[in-house]
Amino acid sequence: MLNSLTFYIYTSLCNLVLFISNLIGFKTLKNLLEVSFDRQKNNILIAAPNHIGIAFVEEGLISYRHIFDLILHSTTYGVKRITFYDPWSRIKSDKSRFAKDLRKYLKHSSIIPIFNDDDTAEVVTNKRSIHISILGVNDGRGALVNVCKKLCHLSREIKIEDIDEELQQQSIFEPDLLIKLGSIQSLAGYPPWSLRVTEIINLPSLSTSTSNFTKSQFEEILVNFSRRERRLGR
Repeated sequence: MLNSLTFYIYTSLCNLVLFISNLIGFKTLKNLLEVSFDRQKNNILIAAPNHIGIAFVEEGLISYRHIFDLILHSTTYGVKRITFYDPWSRIKSDKSRFAKDLRKYLKHSSIIPIFNDDDTAEVVTNKRSIHISILGVNDGRGALVNVCKKLCHLSREIKIEDIDEELQQQSIFEPDLLIKLGSIQSLAGYPPWSLRVTEIINLPSLSTSTSNFTKSQFEEILVNFSRRERRLGR
């Protein structure tokens, strides 16, 4: 009975959308929806996360251009750190070219990217900076297992802070927001310890086409994040 009612509501909504689009035109309907979203967005106080994590669960979605766009938009809203994870270690194995291309992309901005093993943090003065961690397959569950093996030899009681500190030394920090990219229902081995109170947003990709990942698309993600009530385990 419930499934029949759900199907009826769904088909009714689809028919209503088709009727309105035929009546006023698809482009007009699209513009009205965009205006409605903009008005709704303006009524929401956007709260940007300090740390964003990106988990790729489909290798074909890894696009440096979209990643660089994301980094640029993130600094505009005051994001301090971004972590990129892919279980194929594709970005990590290509880190030198990734860093070179990113600095070239940002050369006309006032943004300095600081990588997890970078020493440039000391020379950042008047420019904006963003910390970037790149994780691969060995930084997932395996990293947590190695930390536990190391700490189990301590003669004192092991605290949560001890595990946090050890993981942070490996550039594994807890994100406020994790964006999972791809249709597969899995986090593909993203470091599990670092997701205790993280908000997770699922997206099919950063962009629906080969074009840039726009500021407006990034704002939609922030609006989604801002609507959530973060209880932080309470």
